[in-house]
Amino acid sequence: ACLKAQKYIHPDIHFSFPFIANKTDKKEPSQDYLNEWRQALTDNPYLGLTDWLPYINAEGKQVNINIKECAEIIKTLSLKTYEAPYKVMILWLPENLGKEGNTLLKIIEEPPDNTVFLLVADDQDPILNTILSRTQIIRVSRIDDEELENALKEVHNLPEDQAHQLTAMAEGNYRSALTLLKEGDKDNEEQLKNWLRYSYAGVIKQKTDMIQLYQWVEDMGKSGREYQKGFLSYTLRFFRELLMLAMNPSAATKLVASEKEFAEQLLKGISMDAEKLQTINQLINDAFYAVERNANAKIMFLNLSIKVAKVMKGENVKQKRAELIM
Repeated sequence: ACLKAQKYIHPDIHFSFPFIANKTDKKEPSQDYLNEWRQALTDNPYLGLTDWLPYINAEGKQVNINIKECAEIIKTLSLKTYEAPYKVMILWLPENLGKEGNTLLKIIEEPPDNTVFLLVADDQDPILNTILSRTQIIRVSRIDDEELENALKEVHNLPEDQAHQLTAMAEGNYRSALTLLKEGDKDNEEQLKNWLRYSYAGVIKQKTDMIQLYQWVEDMGKSGREYQKGFLSYTLRFFRELLMLAMNPSAATKLVASEKEFAEQLLKGISMDAEKLQTINQLINDAFYAVERNANAKIMFLNLSIKVAKVMKGENVKQKRAELIM
């Protein structure tokens, strides 16, 4: 039984997950994608939605758990167990259940005997309240920074500086750390330095760097959404540490030596005070929100660049979060 469970082929452990109905291949319920699902989990047990989409040729497409899938779940759980005393349904990313999820309310509230129903979510907020009210919520705590950094050094043989940087960016999420590691050829620290230099020189000093800023935005817009989120997470983390330094120059930070040197240059060269840094943090937060909701990345990053540069200059910049979602 353990070997079957490890290979995701145990007859009493069932999976449901987001997919896209493929009319060409006549694939409808998620069970039609079980081979791809097992392969994806075998390749990466820390699977995220963006990791899963390439396995079903759905990059850039909207996936969901549709009404037919809900009917399939109810049908599956009505069957008797084969080998084990219990049957288990693991519903991955219930955030992708629309109003169709209401068809599952009865079986979630009153599952058949010897049935375990597990909903595994990244974000609680988008889940239907009618479903949430029928569940017992268990929050998985973030991994301790020291443990995560040690794992990156020992399992992936990373040098201390890189492991430290990835740990700070991942914020206790091992999957995020692995995703960022996969993008290792793209240096977030160097990207941040170039972005701020091009933005400030192009927007404020109106030098030829505006061309470089346009090119930077173009390249960033072509990168994957996960990398864009990774860059914004790194940038947000950097500015939070910068805010700590602005308020207390002797404060201990999580910045590595090269990052701290750049941070000190910013504080001295552009007079970045706490008010400016708080405004920039909010702008970056809004940008992250926009990327998660499939904003036009090029327009969003250009808008963000101009506003961050104006804040650095000392202008009062106000915006509504929706302005970045275009």
